[in-house]
Amino acid sequence: MGGSSNNSLKNMYNNYPMVQRINGLKELVLITGGYHVWSAYKHQTSKVKRNDFLEMGLHDLITITLFAGGHVMGDYCSGLVVIFITDFTDVWVHFAKATCDTHWKKACDFFGFMMWFWWAYCRIFCFPVCIYFMLLKDPFDIPNMKGSYEGYLYFFKGSLCSFLAIMNVWWFILISKMVFNAIFKGKQEDT
Repeated sequence: MGGSSNNSLKNMYNNYPMVQRINGLKELVLITGGYHVWSAYKHQTSKVKRNDFLEMGLHDLITITLFAGGHVMGDYCSGLVVIFITDFTDVWVHFAKATCDTHWKKACDFFGFMMWFWWAYCRIFCFPVCIYFMLLKDPFDIPNMKGSYEGYLYFFKGSLCSFLAIMNVWWFILISKMVFNAIFKGKQEDT
């Protein structure tokens, strides 16, 4: 995925359970979690229910559960990696939304394509790889983790993230249809 050879997701578990934390990391994860709580509230109380209302409700429920679970476990590093991977693609989503109802069709098509590309790389490739190593493999290399309460919590977090990965594939299919229709048929609409 990039980076030097001594950068590894396994570094998150050095000196476990007394992992050295970066100053401000906990606050960053909690602020981002608060944003997701606000987003869930906004989706649920909206007067206009969009076509992805149920999917977003499920996404918000899983995300808030993961934030709360990570906070209770003190596992902020894996949460930060997931935040970075998933929120990076949102930049392109918002650029595409900002130019959708304007006269800048080529810009909207470009941002739509970039959204499609980065969604595929970050959420279809990087996200499942990180889930596997961060939550389902590397924690269990720690002595006494298998069969422990913490081990079950890591497995539970990995299961929830796997469900989000399946949702990402579903959304990728919808995004692919939208980008194809926008570029080749000239239709800029949410399907």
